[in-house]
Amino acid sequence: MTRIPSLLALLLLTSCASAAQDPGTATPTAHPGPGTTAQAHAHMITLNIGEQATLADNSRLTYLSLVNDSRCPPDVQCVWAGDAEIQLRWQPTQGGAREVSLHTSPMRGAQTDVTLGVYRIKLESLARGIAPAATLSITPATP
Repeated sequence: MTRIPSLLALLLLTSCASAAQDPGTATPTAHPGPGTTAQAHAHMITLNIGEQATLADNSRLTYLSLVNDSRCPPDVQCVWAGDAEIQLRWQPTQGGAREVSLHTSPMRGAQTDVTLGVYRIKLESLARGIAPAATLSITPATP
């Protein structure tokens, strides 16, 4: 009878350890952590504010900030969907850095994608919150 509490404690510790290693809760490689680098080839990447991705040509793309967010809140019916704007910095392997803004909506001529070097960068989605993750598609630029 004295072994039951010990066994229960062991089971609880084992289940906690298993939950901590659940691959569904692991940090995806697209979220390398603030100030770190993720390898990005022609595909989708997701960055948090302050993170950067190193592209195949060794240029770097950094998500600097959320400039503004006037999007309609979830579960609210709005007359206008709104727009959000983020600031990015692209640093080529040679030459100076370039800062650009991308929007979630092309309304009023807002830029949702940009050509930087040999890449076309498009803001595909932006999470909600004060520091939302940005999902970007990185594809070869067409000549």
